[in-house]
Amino acid sequence: MNLVDRSQQLMMVTIASTAIIFLVTCIMPRSMESGTSSTIGLNVSHLDHGVKEDVFFVFVIPTLAKHWEIRDAIRATWMNTTAWGAAQNNTNSTSNNNSNSTSNNNTSNSTTSLNNTGIGDDNITTYTPEEEEYFKKFRVMFIVAETEQGEDEETKERVRNEAEEHGDLFMITGLDEHRTVLKYKVIWGFQQSLALFNYSYAIKTDDDIMVNLPYLINLLKAQPRRSLYTGNCAIGYGGFHGFPRWTYCSGGGYIISRDVVERMMQLPRKVHRVPFRPEDGYSGWLIYNLKNTTGGPVKPIKNGHIFSGNNVLSTSPPYDGCFYHHTTPKNFQESFIALNSEPVVEYSW
Repeated sequence: MNLVDRSQQLMMVTIASTAIIFLVTCIMPRSMESGTSSTIGLNVSHLDHGVKEDVFFVFVIPTLAKHWEIRDAIRATWMNTTAWGAAQNNTNSTSNNNSNSTSNNNTSNSTTSLNNTGIGDDNITTYTPEEEEYFKKFRVMFIVAETEQGEDEETKERVRNEAEEHGDLFMITGLDEHRTVLKYKVIWGFQQSLALFNYSYAIKTDDDIMVNLPYLINLLKAQPRRSLYTGNCAIGYGGFHGFPRWTYCSGGGYIISRDVVERMMQLPRKVHRVPFRPEDGYSGWLIYNLKNTTGGPVKPIKNGHIFSGNNVLSTSPPYDGCFYHHTTPKNFQESFIALNSEPVVEYSW
C-alpha cells in the first residue's frame, strides 16, 4: 500500500516531468562567480498549482546527467521502501513504497524494516499509527544542470525519459555544468522543494551516499521541528578577503528544518553573491547570516550520527549513522544488503 494515494503520485510525476520537459527557467546566472548575475532565484509558481504534497522530509541530491546508473542504484536500494525487509521480531515487512520511482518492486529477506523505527526511550513521545506512517513519507529530488561539456543529444533524451518515468529528476535551464555551480544546484533544489512540498526537513546529500533510511527516520523523529541545522558541523570556513569565519556542516549529509530553508531564501542579494565555491560552505554562510534577520541566529549542531566519511563496507555494525560515503554503482547493492541485514539501531539523544 502506497503512503500517498495514486492521484497524488500522478500529480507529482506530472509536476516533476513538467519541470524538465518545459525546462524550468532559472534566474540564476551562468556565471555568478564573475559577478554578472542580476539576482539569485527561481520562479516556480507555475509548478505549484496551489497543491503541495505533505511529506516528512525531502532529499536534495545534486547529480550529473550522465549518472543515470547511480540514480538507478539509489532507486533500487535505500530509496525503495519495499526493499527494506522485515525487522527482527516483526512478522511482516512493510508494504509501503513512497519513493518517487514508479518501478521499485525489489524485495529483500533481510532484517531491517521501516516498521521498526521506534526510538526505544521510555521518555520519548509515543506516536499514533497515522503519525508513524507520516514519518515514512519522503521525496527525492535529483538536480541536474541543463548542459554539460561533451553531452550529446542521446544523453539529453535519456535524461528526459528518465524524468518522465520516475518523476524525481529536475533540470535547471540556463545553468551549465561546472564544478563552480554545485552550490547553485543545491540552493535551487531547496527553493524548488518549498514550492512543491509541505515538509519538516530538507536533507542535502550526494549521489555517492548510502542512506540508512530507518535510522534516519529514528533520528528525525527526535529532532526539533524549527531552527535546526545539523550534521557533521565542526568545519570552519571563511576568514579571507574580508569575510568572517563561520562553521558549516559537511555536504555529505546535513539536515535543515523547513523554517530555516525559508529564511535562507529570503536573504538579500548581497548575501547570496559571494565568490567561494563549496556548496556546504555556501549553505553554512547563508545560515550564518540569519543572525541578522528576524528569528535570530541558527546555531550549527554537530551530530556524529548523521554523516560518516566511511563506506558501509569498511564499517562494522551496529550501523548508527545516517549517511555512508564513497558508494558506487558497483557496491550500492552490497552496501545496502549489509545495512539491511542488521536490526535497526535505536537513536538515543
